[in-house]
Amino acid sequence: MCIRNIHIVVTALVCCLLFPTAISTAQEKYIIVSIYPSSSKVKINNTYRDVNYVFSEGDKIDFEKGQELTAKNCTTNRLCIFSEETFASKKAKTIAQYLGHNQLSSRGEWTMMQGKENKQAFPEKRIALVIGNANYEFLQPLQNSISDAQAVANKLLSLGFNVMTGYDLQSGEYGRGDEFHDIVRKFYKYAEAYDVALLYFAGHGLKYEKEDYLLPRDLSLENDGSYGLMKKGLSVLELVRIGHDSGVKDNILVIDACRNESANWLRGDAIETGQIEPPENCCIFYSTGSGKMAEDWSSSKDQNSPFAKAFLTSISVPGEKLVVAFENTRTQVYNSTLKRQNPVCINRLSSDFVFYRMSSSTGALSVTSSPSGASVFIDGRDSKEKTEAIIGELSPGTHSVDLKLDGYNDFHASVQINSGMTSMLSIAMEKKSSSSVSNVTSTSISTTNTNTEKKSSAPIIPKNSLVNQSLASYYSFDNKDADDESGNHLDAVASSGVQYVEDTPSGMGYAARLNGFKKGYINIPYNVFAGKTNYSISFWIKDFDYGMVVTAISTDAPRSDFPRVVATMGNRFRFYTCYDNWDSTERFDFDTSVLKDSKWHHVVVTCARTGNYGNEATRQLYVDGRLVSVSKGNVHRYYSVHGYDEDIISKIQIGGDRNGTYDQSTSMTIDNVRFYTIAISKQTVQELYQLKL
Repeated sequence: MCIRNIHIVVTALVCCLLFPTAISTAQEKYIIVSIYPSSSKVKINNTYRDVNYVFSEGDKIDFEKGQELTAKNCTTNRLCIFSEETFASKKAKTIAQYLGHNQLSSRGEWTMMQGKENKQAFPEKRIALVIGNANYEFLQPLQNSISDAQAVANKLLSLGFNVMTGYDLQSGEYGRGDEFHDIVRKFYKYAEAYDVALLYFAGHGLKYEKEDYLLPRDLSLENDGSYGLMKKGLSVLELVRIGHDSGVKDNILVIDACRNESANWLRGDAIETGQIEPPENCCIFYSTGSGKMAEDWSSSKDQNSPFAKAFLTSISVPGEKLVVAFENTRTQVYNSTLKRQNPVCINRLSSDFVFYRMSSSTGALSVTSSPSGASVFIDGRDSKEKTEAIIGELSPGTHSVDLKLDGYNDFHASVQINSGMTSMLSIAMEKKSSSSVSNVTSTSISTTNTNTEKKSSAPIIPKNSLVNQSLASYYSFDNKDADDESGNHLDAVASSGVQYVEDTPSGMGYAARLNGFKKGYINIPYNVFAGKTNYSISFWIKDFDYGMVVTAISTDAPRSDFPRVVATMGNRFRFYTCYDNWDSTERFDFDTSVLKDSKWHHVVVTCARTGNYGNEATRQLYVDGRLVSVSKGNVHRYYSVHGYDEDIISKIQIGGDRNGTYDQSTSMTIDNVRFYTIAISKQTVQELYQLKL
């Protein structure tokens, strides 16, 4: 993680609270974007509140166990993610306390969680420090660093480590405590009494003068400069020295952060520089190579970065030595990122440390499923693990295994467990048939042409679904044409450069393949967005590099071409909603290179007028059901022509270019294109993604 190549979503950035202990006459305002679990409400000032509620940074928040809140700073438009666990880690009750509190370093109030005791599986005395920084004040917020840190902390607890955690740690300024350095000093002080010390960091990283620095949340590269970087940051070399001085037998550093040398956080140069040569009894595991960047975000539904996901899986395998576990992690990351990220391990440990020692009297079971995320039950008991999972300490003999995943048939099998061995179980989950899906309608989506042969029936839409609310037009291409299937009869026309292929997100029907070299495009000769300042565009896309996805074409093109969804050659999405606002607020901080993996991806852009006056609007970008970026600017209903406000958009175009011509600029496979006259909710986005609509 880091300033990772893919950065976000959704993960948060903080407010500018320079003097947290002072009473502010103008407190920052936040609006609730989402709550997890989605069925819950969050208690603010003793009253339960839902999405879109506006509150102040000083308002008291009482989280339920495991609850998480995503809120947007109404001034900076930054998204922040807070949870019951992270608030508890800083004894905070308000956002102001969480982001600007004064940690009294002299008291050293860092909670130590006790790990699982099993002398046979975990014979050494083990201690770990897990840090996750996400809500950076002056740098790009990170989406997965806190969820990665939480998952790693829980895994290490199950592997016998006593664990200290720190989230969104600051280096200390404006009267605030220096948490970042203090927790490290306390950790290695405690480590003196342990055999193994492991430090895991997930957050921003930067290489300066051949030295890797881990960054606190209050570092400003612009204001602090190189001196501030060295003063506020934690160098990996410093961590090696502190760990060596502690006398701990084995010192392990796991760094999930970027290591690029450029201050251009979005396009850092990949410069190869020297590695640290750690002393004996030290191991450094970097999530990426020297001078390289690390990815914060996965394009799947996973809540963890590619490195964290692989690391969690690899260290769970019973009997695997550290060097093997780290090599397995490296291989998984290298493959899952399509060779973009290649972790590096520098091992000087003299011992053969094993995260999970295999008992000679018990066995283990490795369970994988497609799709992953299925709950695993062993002999009728919930193992509390989800696939991909490794479950140890199973007695030899036959055990029943059940997998449960929403939308899929339950799976049942019997497996044989042998002493000192790991059995393997790999399952392809079967989707529930329409007759077995609960709470669904008995009919499938209707189409406008019942005489055209279809590959198979359309997906079933659950009752009370919001996916068709304010739907202006819908193009599924299942009838091998571009007719509108919303019932509003806004049929489109496809050029000869469009083919219909039996390759769709759901595996049913057809998708449209646009060949830019053959002037492939689809024209919708209607102004779907006339007079609208709130709207959404949803589509599934595959094999897409750059160019226009959807754009409005005006009578005086190219002057008025909003809305427009385009990916630039620099691997960035842009969503233009107003011709005369060309600054960076029209852009999304999302690297579109993740869409080039020959897999289907779901993309949604929404525009919502948020200002009480003028044309201020907030735009959101969702990829694969997750909010990954937000921008803010203006939106216009009309464009001024000859001194008059006129509605001059003549058509909407899929593919082609913004001038209304059709060159080779855009090639892609696209399916299920939906235009809405509202800014659809996160719940609707997730439903569209899960149903592959």
